[in-house]
Amino acid sequence: MRQSPRNIRLHLQHAHLLLAQCRYADATDIFSRLSEGRFYKDDALAGIAQAWERQGDIGKARHYIDLSLKHNPTPSVLVLQILADIAFQSDNLDRAIDHLRTGIQDENLSLMDQAGLRLSLGKLLDKRGLYDEAFMHFRIANEQLAPVYDWRILGDRCLALIQKFTIQTIKPLPKVAIDSDKPVFVVGLPRSGTSLVERILASHPDVHGAGELEQVHLIAEKIKRVTGAQNPGPDDLASLESGYLHHLAVQYINHLESLNKNAKRIIDKMPGNLMYLGLISTLFPGAKIIHCVRNPLDTCLSCYFQRFNRSNALAYTFNLDALAFTWQQQEKLMDHWKSVLPVPIMDVTYEDVVNDFDSIAKSLLEFCDLEWDESVRSYHKSEDVCYTASYEQVRKPLYKSSLNRWLNYKPHIQSLIAQLGFDG
Repeated sequence: MRQSPRNIRLHLQHAHLLLAQCRYADATDIFSRLSEGRFYKDDALAGIAQAWERQGDIGKARHYIDLSLKHNPTPSVLVLQILADIAFQSDNLDRAIDHLRTGIQDENLSLMDQAGLRLSLGKLLDKRGLYDEAFMHFRIANEQLAPVYDWRILGDRCLALIQKFTIQTIKPLPKVAIDSDKPVFVVGLPRSGTSLVERILASHPDVHGAGELEQVHLIAEKIKRVTGAQNPGPDDLASLESGYLHHLAVQYINHLESLNKNAKRIIDKMPGNLMYLGLISTLFPGAKIIHCVRNPLDTCLSCYFQRFNRSNALAYTFNLDALAFTWQQQEKLMDHWKSVLPVPIMDVTYEDVVNDFDSIAKSLLEFCDLEWDESVRSYHKSEDVCYTASYEQVRKPLYKSSLNRWLNYKPHIQSLIAQLGFDG
């Protein structure tokens, strides 16, 4: 390996890509070799720490982050973020809080780096119970990161779908000759419990959790190009050539089976599929749909406290007003889907899962036509966890501290409370 900073940096980026794919051994191998060199030694050691943290071995993670800090007492942004993740998991908060408070004062930081550190700091302060300071950092970070977002687009799209998909227009749609009951679609706003529900079901030996798949969105884009309709409805679907919808449905099922050919049910938990339930109902009449619901204030705040991709699909998460609007629009659309679609839809409330796990887990399995299996109770012990925004939560037993979390921030979110019309 050539010892030049640019070359080492590329290898570091490669190792972090492997981490994102949950290829922990491959990533650790690269980090270990880099940690023996002259450049970015502290970042490489922190990378090893992150790999162990993602696998749930906090003891080894702390060992390697300590080595990184010992090598360079002035940690980089990357090291600080990994330090924060490990501290959050280990409850060793104060050292990380001090380091991040110092780190955000660096005038040479880009806005993106400073915002990222503020979100990490806010998360630690929240766990420490320092809610006012935590909210200050969350607010500043979101203001720094927020992309331009036109709320009217979502409202117009939801209204178009409601107007197009009615009982009268859905009934004469051509039947797609595919009787697969393999797909299970888990939908809902991010941070509403979609990862938890997927994990519970995927702990069953007959179920595979496929994560957030892009396939339904890609199918919708194909139909949009063919029909020319911005929000294709039943009339647009009926205008397609005979067999085209069947072809699209078979492609999707083939993709699921390429992920796991033996599973009876495969879960697609892309939250945005909520917008495509009319299409899903047409393509997969044997599918099951699970809608995750959580206290709207907790849902919106949890999104606001999480650093999501700045893409258009998640642009609303950086603004509390936009979050309230999005929640209202999606609830309105979901109520409509329940009233017109012929496929079975089950609501699962996050608070109910936390308070009455066995009852809800049994209902979920029954809804998916699966027998009870004791492995479901140990969902958090499964070794197949990959990184998502909720990876920390789904590998722990359920905890009630996530309920009514919004009360800690009530003085700061009066506008959100008023917009949602919800105060408990």
